[in-house]
Amino acid sequence: MKLTIFNGLLGAMNVHYAQLRSSLELNLEVEELAHLVLVSDMGTVCNIHMDFLQKKAKRVCSFVGEKGRVDWDLLTNSIVLSTKKGDKTLFKEKGWDSNQMYLSLLKDFSSLAKGHANTCVDLMQGTSTVKLIEDIKQHAIQGVKQ
Repeated sequence: MKLTIFNGLLGAMNVHYAQLRSSLELNLEVEELAHLVLVSDMGTVCNIHMDFLQKKAKRVCSFVGEKGRVDWDLLTNSIVLSTKKGDKTLFKEKGWDSNQMYLSLLKDFSSLAKGHANTCVDLMQGTSTVKLIEDIKQHAIQGVKQ
């Protein structure tokens, strides 16, 4: 199945490995941990780890290339380039409030409900995300509750 979740950045993604786990610690009715390996049509490998178990929140997206690594930190809204020469901050928004992202999504939804243009995720992108999640669940190894 070809999915276009990252089509603007990496192209369509295909699930190569997925492990989903639940624990007895949080007693949730959803997976508390997901470890995924996705591969784009161009051969870009994406390793994704998400969990509710870590005590300190961490939201980082990293791109590793032959000349260095770019890390985007969602919590600080900063982008850092790391090379052999050291680290360089490429972007950092002063006074960043991550809650603003969620408020913008709600405003956009309200605007769309009133018949105005959509400025965030469109229906096709949303559908692709849901299809990717379904594909991940279909191919996933289900971990034992611990």
